[in-house]
Amino acid sequence: MTMTLTTALRATAVILILTCVYQFFFFNQLPVKTIVVAHILFILSFFSDQHTRRIAIICIGLSIVVPIGVWRMMNTGEVTLDFVIANLVIFIYIAYVAYQSLKNT
Repeated sequence: MTMTLTTALRATAVILILTCVYQFFFFNQLPVKTIVVAHILFILSFFSDQHTRRIAIICIGLSIVVPIGVWRMMNTGEVTLDFVIANLVIFIYIAYVAYQSLKNT
């Protein structure tokens, strides 16, 4: 059994902020784009109960676009490889939960 889309969005927003804190604390790099994405996910979680299908499709789109952007950030030296892997795992999970919520509605 998976989490609801609302809970998953809020949890991943917090995890993304924590990965940004880790990146800043240990490597003195602040990935602002990822902080913005975390805030977008948290805002989307407010509307995910009423507009489940729309928010799920937006989350699947973000799950495709954001890891590509994080990979490009790594290529320019803004973030490290462990940050990219953490983001990839987070957004694979978001895509899975979004797909499950689309399948159930």
